[in-house]
Amino acid sequence: MNTRHPVRLALIPATLGLGLALAATTYTVQWQGRTVPGSAIVQNGRTYVSSDALKAAGIAVTVKGTVVSLAPVGGTNQVAALEGCLNEWMFNGIWRVRVADARPIPGDRHGISYRFEFRNGTTVSGFAPSGTGWGGIQLALDSGTTVPAENVNEVSDPPYLAGGSHAQVINFYWDDPARTPQKLVVLFNPNEMNTAMPVKFSVADPSLRIRTTCQK
Repeated sequence: MNTRHPVRLALIPATLGLGLALAATTYTVQWQGRTVPGSAIVQNGRTYVSSDALKAAGIAVTVKGTVVSLAPVGGTNQVAALEGCLNEWMFNGIWRVRVADARPIPGDRHGISYRFEFRNGTTVSGFAPSGTGWGGIQLALDSGTTVPAENVNEVSDPPYLAGGSHAQVINFYWDDPARTPQKLVVLFNPNEMNTAMPVKFSVADPSLRIRTTCQK
């Protein structure tokens, strides 16, 4: 975002015009050094950031009547975490995790599936994610709400060999088909991990956040 101008963020809904002159210069938007979808314009010394860009940066945007509401994706479940994209390996000192193959789920319920692969990134065998502060997997939608994974037992519970891996296709369902996935969050709480475990996380917050809007 151009720092030569005073930055006051105003929302431009993706489909609703606010009477702004489109002749203004269009800017690329970056979040934490990463270019995100959407754009911004500067007009009369004010910077207007599109709702597409805000959503890509992890901000849920909803418009109801004359009120525009902003919230971090994940709502009250928002956590600090390592971040990555689909098909990208992420590592928290114990677990390497990769998520790929997003597929709509056919049938009466609206949902999507992802293939999760967990790999033991240590030289120690015989433990599982469920024994290392496991908090489950959630899918954050663009509304700011989260939905839990249907079943994670194939990756969370079996013991892993050193360097070994397990994979599972995991389903997520939600009621409103207008809502779209934004992030997957794999939760770990190091405070709930057995202190006698011979392995340790390498980061203060070992939870993993995977942006479903980008792919490596």
